[in-house]
Amino acid sequence: MSNRRLLHLLTLFGILFAATSVSADMEAAPPPPPGTKFNVLNRPSGEPNAAVIYAQRCAECHARAFFSPTVEQMSNLTPEEAHKELTWGVMMEFANGLDDFERWELAKFVTSFKKDSERDPRGHGAKMCKDKTPLVADAEHDWPGWSKDNSFHANATNSKFTAASVKNLKLKWAVGFPQVHSFVSGGHKVSVVGDRIFVGSLNHWVYSFDADSGCAHWAFQAEFRIRSNVTVRDGIAVFGDTGANAYAVNAETGQLLWRKKVDWTPTSRVSGNITVHDGVVYVPISNYQEVLNMGGRTLEFPCCTARGSISAFDLHTGERKWKTYTIDQRSEFIGTTKNGVNRYGPSGVTVFSAITVDDKRGLLYVPTANQQTEPVIPESDSVIALDMKTGAKVWVKGLAPEQFGGQDVYHLGCEAWVDGERKTCSPLNPKGQGDRDIVAPVILVERSDGKEVLMAGSKDGMLYALDPDAKGEILWQTRLGRGGEVGGIQWGFSSDGKNAYVPVQDMDADMLADGSFTAVDLLTGKQVWRVEKMTPDCEGKPAPPCSNAFGLPSTVANDVVFTGSADGLLRAYKKATGKLVWSFDTARDYETVNGIKGYGGGLGYGGPVIVKDKLFVTSGNDYAQFAMPGNVLLMFELDE
Repeated sequence: MSNRRLLHLLTLFGILFAATSVSADMEAAPPPPPGTKFNVLNRPSGEPNAAVIYAQRCAECHARAFFSPTVEQMSNLTPEEAHKELTWGVMMEFANGLDDFERWELAKFVTSFKKDSERDPRGHGAKMCKDKTPLVADAEHDWPGWSKDNSFHANATNSKFTAASVKNLKLKWAVGFPQVHSFVSGGHKVSVVGDRIFVGSLNHWVYSFDADSGCAHWAFQAEFRIRSNVTVRDGIAVFGDTGANAYAVNAETGQLLWRKKVDWTPTSRVSGNITVHDGVVYVPISNYQEVLNMGGRTLEFPCCTARGSISAFDLHTGERKWKTYTIDQRSEFIGTTKNGVNRYGPSGVTVFSAITVDDKRGLLYVPTANQQTEPVIPESDSVIALDMKTGAKVWVKGLAPEQFGGQDVYHLGCEAWVDGERKTCSPLNPKGQGDRDIVAPVILVERSDGKEVLMAGSKDGMLYALDPDAKGEILWQTRLGRGGEVGGIQWGFSSDGKNAYVPVQDMDADMLADGSFTAVDLLTGKQVWRVEKMTPDCEGKPAPPCSNAFGLPSTVANDVVFTGSADGLLRAYKKATGKLVWSFDTARDYETVNGIKGYGGGLGYGGPVIVKDKLFVTSGNDYAQFAMPGNVLLMFELDE
């Protein structure tokens, strides 16, 4: 049988293989003789069969192509890279019980569907700059992190963008990211310092591009995928990878200055964004452990022991100053599931977001995700205020949904499409409801009345105004969407001190959406205007995931506000009225400056960055298959 045909069969029948835990060849084989010894895979001992291991361990996720790359995508890896993921990376818990020989056999199998000559050999794929100009910061205009500052307004002050001038916004260049690993790109947000752009990719590379031409001043290869932003301060660029490593490199040359392992819990990762303030790097930690309960054999994995954390490192030396866990106590044994698997708790409360800095009060504001196992704790779906010098918890404001009884105890195995019986879900959650994280960064903003407030948005579709002087007391709250596991307010929003400009995704498990974009008055919580029931531009595009889900964090610039949606359209609205004044379909093919085939996709996660007369955005999100994939970084410029 050819590799191509075997690939096709594995894709079609992978879930069936996983459900039966045997291959067709094994079904046809005679039963083992009495006294045969079995290993941890519950199969006869002897020479490992990589196809059987794949069917038992991997197909139920990878054949779904949901949260996980397909075997065709994994064929972009070398066997060495796949073995690393099985041994030290995100797949290490799935590979528990396999000996090293079996891991190597599995690694060779899942990477065998492309010949070495078919894999992209270009490494980082960038076109390197010929002129080595020095990096010169521009404090007035730079966008050095997730936002212009660590209050996270995403307000492009001092830019040339207006509702009148935006009609002259033209695409100037595109850079294509090569697919040299399982995923091609992740819709990352860029940082801009001087004439340099800094951005990471799921292809393991971090780049420093020239803002005017798109050539690269340097490219740095991380050990694992880059999901975080790249934050630049004091000539140092900092980022994290999905192996829970934090890196600091020279921002001008890309030379490594230090690298630290932030957390050693299996499948821990840096998937939130890095914040740097006053010489200190704040690194959030999340975890992939709940995805172990994806169904089939994976329902036999115990859940859960992981917990989120924030670590503070010295920017210049990498010395760890402190580490604070979102859950104070370690998990303990709390019983067994309906299918007899151990349960541990409390767990979860990971951190998917950037950390907001409140210099006046000496606090950091940490938005958190749901917990995965009980007992119920206040840190779940909350905003935690930490002392920025010591990491001590100052106050915790829980915002778990009222309709769930003020608790959110959930993991992926609670989904009916994973397990109709919900055997591994918490007994506190028999209906499987949950996953209403707060993953958007908290905004610290001064209103027109002089009062500072914290703005927090949840995947439950709720927007909150909290009082930083009263331990996060709710000043007002308003519902902007129905919410859901991939619904509500996802990756971020913006504010100009008068309104908050809030994209709502409201996608369901079938990737159908009812997205919206709303301006909310900061004084009252009332809606100023709302864009909703928009017909997505999905002609010639896969629908789903093409939809009207507004997942792209918004950016304000003078009297105009930008956001984008899962159909690939980048849009600009008048911020006073919500009137559409400009749009551009990024889901198209591009000629790129580095010669790699470029194509755009859905917009989500990163958000547009505006500096002077330029706008930068990445198009396409190949992560978890929630959006149309794409591989481009786009630069638009106001054409005078």
